[in-house]
Amino acid sequence: MLLGKLLIASLTTFLFYLFITFVHDVKANIQEPIYMLILIFIASYAIAVVFMAVYSVSMETVLACFIIDETSNKTAIHSPPELVALMDSD
Repeated sequence: MLLGKLLIASLTTFLFYLFITFVHDVKANIQEPIYMLILIFIASYAIAVVFMAVYSVSMETVLACFIIDETSNKTAIHSPPELVALMDSD
């Protein structure tokens, strides 16, 4: 999860760096880009934290539904075949 958060924040910061480096109108108006890049990194990291939290909850929900399906029916009959194959591989 931490790797995903850092990757999202770093990629967003890098894309913003490319934007302020190669767009002439923006480059002319920014004198110290490092402060903007730090601000962009912090903001994108905060957004990545929220995104990864939603992703984590959704994955835990899928796993919980699979477990309930498997315990209720003795086999997982309502689960996707890929998940059944992944969970049954011993």
